[in-house]
Amino acid sequence: GAQMDGADLIGQFGVGFYSAFLVAERVTAYTRSEDGELLAWESDAGGSYTIRPADAAEVRARAGEQSRLAAGGHGTALVLDLKKDASAYLKEAKLADLVKTHSSFVQPPIKIWAQRQRIPSDVPAAARPAGEDMSQGKQAGGAGGHKADGVWDWRPLNELKPLWLRDPEAVKDDEYTSFYKAISGDFEAPLARRHVSLEGRVQLRALLFLPRRPPLDMLDGRGKGKGIKLYVRRVFICDASAEEFVPEWASFVRGVVDSDELELNISREHLQRTRAVAAIRKQLTRRVLEMAEEMARDRPEDYDTFYAAFGKNLKLGVHEDERSRDRLLALLRFPSTHTEAERGGVESGLQRPAAGTDPTLFSPTGGLAASNMTSLADYVSRMPAHQQAIY
Repeated sequence: GAQMDGADLIGQFGVGFYSAFLVAERVTAYTRSEDGELLAWESDAGGSYTIRPADAAEVRARAGEQSRLAAGGHGTALVLDLKKDASAYLKEAKLADLVKTHSSFVQPPIKIWAQRQRIPSDVPAAARPAGEDMSQGKQAGGAGGHKADGVWDWRPLNELKPLWLRDPEAVKDDEYTSFYKAISGDFEAPLARRHVSLEGRVQLRALLFLPRRPPLDMLDGRGKGKGIKLYVRRVFICDASAEEFVPEWASFVRGVVDSDELELNISREHLQRTRAVAAIRKQLTRRVLEMAEEMARDRPEDYDTFYAAFGKNLKLGVHEDERSRDRLLALLRFPSTHTEAERGGVESGLQRPAAGTDPTLFSPTGGLAASNMTSLADYVSRMPAHQQAIY
């Protein structure tokens, strides 16, 4: 039940545990079951390990008095003897950043033993700063000449709840916008979003966004940017190229993908060959097309903005994505004087061809606004009977 769910969430024993040897020359694991003996497992990653009895005094000396094992409780404490070139991991800020990057959304609470500066209780309220608890011990002095006391305590690091796991009905628009800006680095709200939740053959949760303008990393060559943040069971794996989860024409998509179908220790090379990724790619491509189609149908002005930014991408898809070609063709827009002329607002220099004139010979002399764009289907529906082709 709950124990199995927790184990599945964190991953299997060897995935994360042995990564400790990347920074440690020796690892000691102290452990005790609820009614069992306190044991120590030790290894220097040389192909062997030892298991021996331990006592609370040793745990207190090596793992600290705050360990439950030191007080006679049950649980596990890991002690890493760091390599000389890994001393950065002794810094609180480094550890906190590491946890927040990869494990901000895992369910088990992660806390760091840190010093806070706290103003004594006898200091008048008027002399207190706006934030009384200053984490990480950054405030050396007190308020109004009062000295601040250093207090050691457990500070939580992963209190955020994954937005993509919440009920879409309970998420506000500004929460989606803030989340999009945080993961994309964009300063504008997205044009469209899709909250994806799939159960069945593919276990998938995702949040996809269509930006208003091409992301800066799309300017690199053929537009291979890091548009998708990949999570496996809420554990951050990597910033993946959008093209690993959607076709190249949709490389502008930004978002988060969280799947139970992938392994926590999956490599980018293996990711490209995984059958589950092919199924995820198909589902996400479908959602991207749905977002564009709904915008074109219900919010034409927003679609004008989208098409001005990514029209070339859609045309690329017509050539390269045979599976989505028909739907992409319906999303293409072409310059036309028809819409503006019907409203009597033709721009200076633009004229509709006279009746009986071959439309294929007509060439406007000025530029066209976005509202003068027309779809291929609309253009074909208005073609004169004698017109045999579109040039």
